Amino acid sequence: MNTYRYLSLFILLILASSVQAEMSTNQLRGFANEVNRRVPMMMDEYTRLDGADAGKNLLTYKFTLLNVQIHKVNVRKLESKLAIQVIKNVCNRLQVLIKRGVTIQYYYRDVNGQKLTQVAVDKVDCGY
Repeated sequence: MNTYRYLSLFILLILASSVQAEMSTNQLRGFANEVNRRVPMMMDEYTRLDGADAGKNLLTYKFTLLNVQIHKVNVRKLESKLAIQVIKNVCNRLQVLIKRGVTIQYYYRDVNGQKLTQVAVDKVDCGY
C-alpha cells in the first residue's frame, strides 16, 4: 500500500470515531505520536518521513529530502515545486482534517539536516 494512502487511511479511521467538529490538540498529538512510532518511513525513493509534531489546530510532518543539499539547490524553485505537490496531496488526502480547521504543515530538511523549506496548507488553500 502506498505510504501516503496508509497515513491518510490511519487518520480517517481515527476521525471516524470522533464526532466533534474541531480537532482537539490532544487528538492531533495522538496522530503525531502514532506517526512517530512508525518513523523513519520512506515515502518515495528520495523522501523520508522523520516524524510529526502537533499543536493547536496544527499538524506538522517532518521530512528529509535525501537527494538534496541546500548549497546545491535553488531553494525558491524547490519550494515552488514542493508547494504545488503538497497542496494537492493534502487537499486530496487529508481533507477531513483541513475541513475541521487543522493546518497541515510539511517541513523539509536536506540530507545534512539543514532546513530547506516548509509548506503549510489550510482551508483557504483547498478552497473550503
